[in-house]
Amino acid sequence: MKNLSLLLILLISFSLFAQERTEYDLFQLKNLTGIEQVGVYVWELNKSLEGTGLTEEYLQAAAEEHLEEYGLKVIPYWDASRLRGGAYLEVQVSTAKADNSDVHAAVLIARFLQDVILERDRSIVHYSAITWERDTVTVNTGDNIRMEVYENLKSILKEFSEEYKFANSPAMKKPQKEPKK
Repeated sequence: MKNLSLLLILLISFSLFAQERTEYDLFQLKNLTGIEQVGVYVWELNKSLEGTGLTEEYLQAAAEEHLEEYGLKVIPYWDASRLRGGAYLEVQVSTAKADNSDVHAAVLIARFLQDVILERDRSIVHYSAITWERDTVTVNTGDNIRMEVYENLKSILKEFSEEYKFANSPAMKKPQKEPKK
């Protein structure tokens, strides 16, 4: 019983610690505040993925579906790029395939970009900068690479959506403490 109590205390402590956000986390989350809609852009895929069912159209549809499922409004990329702030999520999958094998190594990168202003010259506005990024690596056969990339994309977009929701929640709108110097 004593061990069970200790285990419960440890689990609760770790859970609370895991929810703590550092000042740097909060700074990064501020980049996601006020975004009302996003576009999605999928990079061209490597030829080695032909025949696996993993296509740009498939990834585009999956990304849009997941973002909408998580509560974000998705608009066409070209429309997003013309809006003030130009916020869009970029999805890139790079792969390598072993010779004489059906084994693929894939790197999935999801980046959130938006227009930024350069401090040294505030008249220059239309530069997109990466303000949020996650990536993952997977190795699988051609038959399974499509599902593996899909599940990894879903996981990354869930994380993005959760951080977006937190960034736009009442908790983030509270004045933050000034960092200690």
